[in-house]
Amino acid sequence: MLTAAGFHVRAPQTAQQKAIYAGLPNNTIERTKVNGKAYYVLKDQKAGVFYIGRDAEHKRYQQLCAQKRATPAAEEDGAVKWRWQTIAELW
Repeated sequence: MLTAAGFHVRAPQTAQQKAIYAGLPNNTIERTKVNGKAYYVLKDQKAGVFYIGRDAEHKRYQQLCAQKRATPAAEEDGAVKWRWQTIAELW
């Protein structure tokens, strides 16, 4: 449902990206603001990727879950800022 909502799928490529990826919680959407912009990231450990989106994609994801009566992924707010800045800059 995340890709249907417009989230982008990314796989970590560099050592730094892999380290950041390893520190993300699995199957949990994390939200934070970097340079005034909100980002949402969900790690799919089984597939080895993560999904990244902004406010519009997150809103659409919630709408899709409601339409399909699906339970959205758990969410956390206020992730470690260095991790988020690096994610926003690298992808």
